[in-house]
Amino acid sequence: MKAASGLHRPRWMVWLACSLIAGHVGAAPPLWAVTEDRPPDNYRDPSGRPAGAHVETLRLALARSGLTADILLFPWARSYTLAQTRPNTLIFSLARLPERERRFIWVAELKRQQAYFYRAPFPMPFQPRTLAAIRDCCRVCVVNQDATETVLRRHGFRNGQQLVSVNSVHDCLRLVGDGSVNFFVTSPALLDTEAAHTLHGRLHFEQVLPLGEPNRLYLAAHPQTDPVIVEKLRATLETMQMSGEIERIRQRYQSSAAP
Repeated sequence: MKAASGLHRPRWMVWLACSLIAGHVGAAPPLWAVTEDRPPDNYRDPSGRPAGAHVETLRLALARSGLTADILLFPWARSYTLAQTRPNTLIFSLARLPERERRFIWVAELKRQQAYFYRAPFPMPFQPRTLAAIRDCCRVCVVNQDATETVLRRHGFRNGQQLVSVNSVHDCLRLVGDGSVNFFVTSPALLDTEAAHTLHGRLHFEQVLPLGEPNRLYLAAHPQTDPVIVEKLRATLETMQMSGEIERIRQRYQSSAAP
């Protein structure tokens, strides 16, 4: 009878045992660092290995901090979702915006980058030269969950109306190049790199106007990331920033990406 009674334990005891096992198994997921394929800062080299200025910077910071992490490249929307839902997940290079402030731990700034509206050299009935004029007349391609999408929505642009959301800047070049949309928003460095490797690079996209102030691009982390990891990386990256090492790495990759 005693053996049989063990098969009928109260539900709360079964729940507690399962919770303890689950808590032990999932207590500390391995450290991930997620980003997108956006050269020259983050991309896959010919062997498929993550490379780029910010990838190299992070690898050095991890090694000097005595840490290891899997660096993973996904479409930006997936990386952005993972960094908000999976503890011990880092994300780079994430623009620091008011709408995002409380969603992440902001570990260290990696660089500042100005975004611009670009258009293909096709005839248009008129040439909009202000943000309001573009909003009132045209369709703009943005990368899903990118900072430009967030900023444009703040200024009254709406998905499915003025905004066409896609997976990559490469997709935006294609849509603007074939006339499906009027504008896209990106940085000059990224445009140069992307255009050099696409069929639409020969179109010589016209820079129209800047989108707000330069973005501050960060290494950020899920709010439940181990604070020891955060502080180690923050201290290491601050030292690299103050010594000029981060900027030297960035300039080296920028020079190698130039046509």
